[in-house]
Amino acid sequence: MQESNMKDYYTILGLNKGASSEDIKKAYRRLAHQHHPDKEGGDEERFKEINEAYYVLSDTKRRAQYDQFGAGPGPRPQGVRGSGDFSPFAEGFESWFSDIVDELFGGLAGSGAAVRGTRGRDLAVNLDVTLEQVLSGLREEIAVTRWVVCDRCKGGGGEPGTAMKTCASCNGAGRLHRVEQTFFGTMTRLVRCPGCRGTGEVPEAGCTTCKGAGRIRRSDRIAVVLPPGVEDGETFMVESGGDAPQAPRLSGAKAGALYVTVHATPHPRFRREGDDLWCDEEVSFLTLVRGGSMTVKALNGVSLKVKVPRGAPSGKVFRISGHGLPCGRSPAKKGGGRGDLYVTVHARVPPQPSEHLVERLKEISDEL
Repeated sequence: MQESNMKDYYTILGLNKGASSEDIKKAYRRLAHQHHPDKEGGDEERFKEINEAYYVLSDTKRRAQYDQFGAGPGPRPQGVRGSGDFSPFAEGFESWFSDIVDELFGGLAGSGAAVRGTRGRDLAVNLDVTLEQVLSGLREEIAVTRWVVCDRCKGGGGEPGTAMKTCASCNGAGRLHRVEQTFFGTMTRLVRCPGCRGTGEVPEAGCTTCKGAGRIRRSDRIAVVLPPGVEDGETFMVESGGDAPQAPRLSGAKAGALYVTVHATPHPRFRREGDDLWCDEEVSFLTLVRGGSMTVKALNGVSLKVKVPRGAPSGKVFRISGHGLPCGRSPAKKGGGRGDLYVTVHARVPPQPSEHLVERLKEISDEL
């Protein structure tokens, strides 16, 4: 008898058949975290599949038995009927996975009130900042459209003053038993009740604002504080700045985070290299020849006087210490201070030199 839908556990974990035990463990942890049902946007089916694959491949004997029959369609192991009952693994996996389900959803505690809540979905936004804002730091309010707990029902889903009643779907347990066919045979597992979202209770009358959802979608302004010297591409987390959870009333339920990624807009005059700033400055040809001074305006608007030595070539770079960006964002420069300002000088050339000027320059060109 051929089995047409035998799962490839290596593919499920994104591995090849020669993967080491450490590779299997790392892949499992990464994927289980990504598809965790407690996370908004998590996938219970995918999570179960990942755990099913890990249960087999993490054990030497189970993996060897699985490898013997291949990872794709092929003969079922002897004793495996078409409806399930893969006796070598079924009982062990069901017990093992039940422990995971208990960890995810908590004990029933009689009424189901102890079922653990979910975490709202994390959100991500980009924030454009100027180089001047990088220098000084800033507090910015960002407009974010997100799910928030309903102000009218406080997340309960019912009209204020409305009594709660036991959920008819789960009889107050907050969880339902789901029977599924897996590679190991028939397995029963617990899932959060969609009717009461795990609380075990439903209101007599739904909230007129959120229609019983316990949360609404709206545009909020979230305060973000960026320290001086923030790096281009650096990401900051605002705790509870993301979506409210689907079941706000559950114990342990909390909003997701807001991740803000900073992007520095190009500056018309300065360019950044780490904590240092670079700019170009034009000076007269005469100043380069005989020496003198030039005035450079720093990013913060302060005028700095720089001495130009006699015979300085066009393209010479001058370093002005302490007039770059704040240090301390990177471990190598932890402790504060400022980077430096580097100024490249260029000889100022008249856009339309007169014939008289050209002739005089010819006369002295041999001396240059």
